[in-house]
Amino acid sequence: MLQQFTNLIFSMLMAVTGDQSSNINIEKVQDTACLSQAIYQEAGNQSMAGKLAVGNVINNRTKSDYYPDTMCAVIKQKGQFSFWKNVHRIKESDPAVMKQMEDSVKAALLVVNGETRDNTNGATAFVNLKIATHKEWLRNMKFTAKIGEHHFYKNLH
Repeated sequence: MLQQFTNLIFSMLMAVTGDQSSNINIEKVQDTACLSQAIYQEAGNQSMAGKLAVGNVINNRTKSDYYPDTMCAVIKQKGQFSFWKNVHRIKESDPAVMKQMEDSVKAALLVVNGETRDNTNGATAFVNLKIATHKEWLRNMKFTAKIGEHHFYKNLH
């Protein structure tokens, strides 16, 4: 599935810039692809604000001493994003799915390029309280925002 996002990012960048990849930063594309996939999996059915919020949490983690320093490493970190264990190819023939993918890439590009404000107020975690099964970790967190179905938190320390 990551390749699907990478391909979509390249086609979107070339449509905007006309660049045939000679000036495209591959590491940035990889981070954007990982972030796009995480946004799609965690907030694909949410508003753009919800998508940006998930992207901002991952970006905030890259700036924290408690997490890895790249988007891909944060997303792939053991025990963090459960979708990573069960990645399935996305059905691109479905127009609604394709729109969610494109919106997820747009949100990821805004976050990676620093073109959006952090609408989570520094959060490094989020949870949908309606479906979460383990919530004990919230005792060590400070609530920062609610956007869509997600509640956002940051560490107390």
